[in-house]
Amino acid sequence: MKMDDFSLCAEWSGRLVSEHNMGKVEFAGNWEQFFREHDLRSFEDIFEYSGGALINRNKKRNVIAMTLGDGEDRKEFFVKRFLRPHFKDMLFTLSNFGHFCSQAACEWKNANFLLQHNIGTYRPVCFGFRNAFGLEKESFFMTEKLDSCCLKDFVTENWSDCSQARKEKIVIAIAKLARKLHGLNVCMPDLCIWHIFLRNLRNDDGPGVEDLAVIDLHRMRMNARSIGRKIRDLAAMNYSMLDKYFDDHLRELLISTYLEGVAATDHKKIVLGIQKRTEKLKRRRRTPI
Repeated sequence: MKMDDFSLCAEWSGRLVSEHNMGKVEFAGNWEQFFREHDLRSFEDIFEYSGGALINRNKKRNVIAMTLGDGEDRKEFFVKRFLRPHFKDMLFTLSNFGHFCSQAACEWKNANFLLQHNIGTYRPVCFGFRNAFGLEKESFFMTEKLDSCCLKDFVTENWSDCSQARKEKIVIAIAKLARKLHGLNVCMPDLCIWHIFLRNLRNDDGPGVEDLAVIDLHRMRMNARSIGRKIRDLAAMNYSMLDKYFDDHLRELLISTYLEGVAATDHKKIVLGIQKRTEKLKRRRRTPI
């Protein structure tokens, strides 16, 4: 083997090592300086941060809550960490955006898209990813803590004290949120009460759709025009609305409000589709809450 061949092999080997260890971070706004002040600069610094509290976990991702700073500079964040995604998850990003990207970048793009269209969600702080030979190995997505209450918690703790009028306004706001998402050809198969947050809780006249925020965006689908996908979203919400808290009137109000913005020729198909899909979810999943 010639010396030039050895040089090429060494160069190629170096590229592979660099790619295997590659870690990149992108910050929103002026957040980079804030994290530098707390010695969190690299992908490894943030992804491997051990000072947070684990609040959610499964085989492919986990979420930690972390707090940095003191006094007026104290900030609270949530970090979702993705571990070795399935190949189908990688393909999903390709179909969604026209190119492969990390699971964290997927949430980053989706969150920014919603905010640009005045739909409430968590505010991105930064995201990072590390590849191994061109494929995502690990990634993270960090957001500011929402100044709001999870609808699931609000329902379990306060629903019995709510007036019927307020319950109806919350359900109407959810239906309008779903319709607004679908009007942008955005579908969210995880649209459930534990992924919706309420703001302005002290406003007895609310909330309106502008007071809702939706989270958990890694399965959010762009350019989703089919009625079938939209039915799946509404069925997920219907499934998450337990009879213990939501009576038939509130369920019917959810659907009738949503249908106000839909062609009358599609009403029957949507209603029957929601019923069928909801029953399927009940058979496949354990009872929520």
